[in-house]
Amino acid sequence: MTRARPDVSGATCRSEAMSEAERLEIRRIPSRAVTLNEKEAMWRCYSRFVEARRESFMHTIDTADEAFLFYGRESGALAGFEALRVLTVAVRGDPQTVVYSCYADLDPTVRGVNLLQRVALRETLRLKLRHPFRPIFWMFTASTYLSYLLLPNNLLEYWPRPERPTPPHLRELIDAVMRTLDKDGWDPEAGVVRRHGVLRYREGLVGSDPSLLANPHIRFYATLNPGQHEGDSLACLCPVSVRNVHTLLMAMAQRARSRAGPHRPPVDRVPGVPPGNARASR
Repeated sequence: MTRARPDVSGATCRSEAMSEAERLEIRRIPSRAVTLNEKEAMWRCYSRFVEARRESFMHTIDTADEAFLFYGRESGALAGFEALRVLTVAVRGDPQTVVYSCYADLDPTVRGVNLLQRVALRETLRLKLRHPFRPIFWMFTASTYLSYLLLPNNLLEYWPRPERPTPPHLRELIDAVMRTLDKDGWDPEAGVVRRHGVLRYREGLVGSDPSLLANPHIRFYATLNPGQHEGDSLACLCPVSVRNVHTLLMAMAQRARSRAGPHRPPVDRVPGVPPGNARASR
């Protein structure tokens, strides 16, 4: 039996709209099937934290392959979402498949429960099973240091990283993906999307708290993306490898244990996805 989708005609993405103990439901929807009301609810959620162009946001959602919407089961409030594209590009004659996070945002009440990591893990492993001998990657652009910290906090292999430069063939892969996406403002030498103030984040800014620079990963992010205050985003890439999957699962399990309690929202499982955290941005 097909389950009815929530009525989101009046859905909000406000913390007050949800009880912290309310169960979440993850809905995976092909982007072509996302309704106008659902897209409006996603925009309301996203625009609380970002100054951006609504038309650009809607176009990106429309051109994604699928969207994951996170709803409060009882309230019907949208607690967050992630939109993904799957791209296969050739690098040095070999096909490489990339799961690219176009947009992702979570309400503060549901951060820290591994939501975005679970979605990325599910989609990349699904592709790895389909193409076991093809390199599979997860990629996103980090407009905030919070997004970049998803990498060192969850993975062993990721790029860029402070201790060594990104290998040339991976720089070529990142460039090929960004060119396929036709990203305005893409600077392949810096590995950054320049936005010149067209898009600005209201949180996760290094300049808002200079003490953050004591963290070596945040300091590295700030060095590579000095135009963050203008909305610039750092391109980030990680391979789907046994080491990364193992490290991610361990990090998710540890986070779930440390944050377990009556005020963490339980989450309905997506088939094939282990329990899990997160907050990331475009």
